[in-house]
Amino acid sequence: MKILIPILLLFFIIGCAAQSVNCPDGSTVATEADCPLPPMPDPIEDVPDVPDEPVAPEEPQVMDADVLALFERSSKVNSVSFIYTGTEKVGTDEAQITKRTYTVLGDKVRVDIPVPPQYSPDTFADLVYLDLTTKTATGFCTEGKNCMTPQPREASYNDYKITTPIAWLGQVPTNAYIKGNKQFDGKTQMTIIRYEKDGLYFEMLVQPHYGMPVSVGAYKTSNLGDMVWRYEYRDVAYNLVKEADVTPPE
Repeated sequence: MKILIPILLLFFIIGCAAQSVNCPDGSTVATEADCPLPPMPDPIEDVPDVPDEPVAPEEPQVMDADVLALFERSSKVNSVSFIYTGTEKVGTDEAQITKRTYTVLGDKVRVDIPVPPQYSPDTFADLVYLDLTTKTATGFCTEGKNCMTPQPREASYNDYKITTPIAWLGQVPTNAYIKGNKQFDGKTQMTIIRYEKDGLYFEMLVQPHYGMPVSVGAYKTSNLGDMVWRYEYRDVAYNLVKEADVTPPE
């Protein structure tokens, strides 16, 4: 009997241990239902939206004051006439642009074309009138024995349109700067303007009194090597054009 009691007590202890449950908080209980509930999380407070830091606007780039002052002199120009010529790179060769005389007043342009030794009076035009607003062109054959009576004929606007000196002023970027002076056409010392645009390097010669370009060249390198093209405006006359000079004949 004394031996039986310890054995029974051992079985009782083992039975109680087998029925105990370990809770998540580390405590031991008889059943899982007796485990203490986990604490409730703290309530999440509403955090007000923080506005993004305002981005300061970029300061607009301003053209060099000396360049701007030079170009402002063009305000005194209301008309211009010139001989248009120049050079364009075609592959590895340089091609000369055919000389033509342009007379410009507002959005009206007259183009005088040299008469070749031989031409067809049905298609040739020695005068072409351009309308820069409507982008249209009308040609006339007026010179030579075969053109006694001017008759209008179709002309391609794209064949005769150019960037006029006045139009160039609106295409110069704010990085333009004055480089010095250079003689042009064996006459006046012109002001040199240089700038970079669209991956090319430009040199513009500007008439210092009227603030108008007389030459514009584009190059592939900053030392003006490997020319792409160069346009020139020679024998320029300012403020002499009349309305009749750019009006097509009736």
